[in-house]
Amino acid sequence: MNWLSRIVAIAVLGTAAPVQAQERGDSRAYFTGEQLWEFCGRSVSGLPPDVCTGYVVGVLDSASYVFSMLEFTGRLSCRPSGIPTSEVTDVVRLYLQQHPSSRSYSAASVIMRAMSASYPCPPPPSQRAAP
Repeated sequence: MNWLSRIVAIAVLGTAAPVQAQERGDSRAYFTGEQLWEFCGRSVSGLPPDVCTGYVVGVLDSASYVFSMLEFTGRLSCRPSGIPTSEVTDVVRLYLQQHPSSRSYSAASVIMRAMSASYPCPPPPSQRAAP
């Protein structure tokens, strides 16, 4: 893996840290879950604002890119391909509503947590119970 891939990976994966660190001067994350909740209209009803959809899809695309650059073979979520952007945005809005304490974390980490919770992966064959 080249140095640029490592820098990109550290930048994206570093957003999973709690944003409370920003209060101590650490500004790794651009937006908090609370700000994402504001971008998304503070509601799960109606169409989400475009900025909400754009941010959610941008984080998911960025994570996908970084994981492919790192040749990461694990899965954080098993979101089926072809899911409309409106559905993944609704998943995030619902997660933000149901988990208000998550809003203190970075917006990117909240999005990844929402995907993992809504589209969990089955356990690997080695961890499945024998019949």
